[in-house]
Amino acid sequence: MRIIEEKVLFKSGQVNIAGNLCYLDNVSDQPVVLFLYGGGSANKECFVPWQGYFAKNGLASMSIDFTGKGESGGSFEEGTLKKRALDAKMAVRFLFDRPQFQTKRLGVLASSMGGHVACRLVGLCPNIKAVFLYAPAAYSDRAEGIRLNEEFGKILREEGSWRDSSVFESLKNYGGHLVVAYSVTDEVIPLEVQAKYKSLIREKGGSVIDITGVNHKLLAPQDSEAEIARRKIYRYSFNFFSAYL
Repeated sequence: MRIIEEKVLFKSGQVNIAGNLCYLDNVSDQPVVLFLYGGGSANKECFVPWQGYFAKNGLASMSIDFTGKGESGGSFEEGTLKKRALDAKMAVRFLFDRPQFQTKRLGVLASSMGGHVACRLVGLCPNIKAVFLYAPAAYSDRAEGIRLNEEFGKILREEGSWRDSSVFESLKNYGGHLVVAYSVTDEVIPLEVQAKYKSLIREKGGSVIDITGVNHKLLAPQDSEAEIARRKIYRYSFNFFSAYL
């Protein structure tokens, strides 16, 4: 079965958003997973190995560059949390316009800041069937429309600023299938945030995974133990989406 790797562009407001789309040639009614990365220097290319694993096992996927990152247009500071949620929403709309995915068997896999965005996305696109969160973050509602600059950083550094985040309410109202995974040595996401996600997802009947051998940056180059952890997450996430899409 031939795998098609396609560079795509679509609009999010006035900005061109770039994506890496992988799917199976001449196969209709395909399930598809949308990948959403976190903050910092990450871009859609970090998901290439993960998408390759999915494709080899028969699962289509797309990763995107948010506004102002990678091959997408706009400036980085334009890419607020609110704008990233819009970028993701338009990615969903783009996928549903493709003939391969019109039955809307869609899942989302998101990491770190992308986890916050994914929780917003399920409120905007309630027909998402399954969500896999790796080390999701949560941010104050006050940070939603703030440019990703020093002002954004000031809010993040306020102790407990995440407590007013509406992402947990959005996730609570979500009717699909859920998994959350955290490294046991995650040095980025506050333990209280991790506990909140884990508790909520358990309450909703989802799965919680504790990962060893890797830090917060699952996809960054590390040692052989981290590579083993990555492979485990690849397999687990593939099995999860295969079961529910």
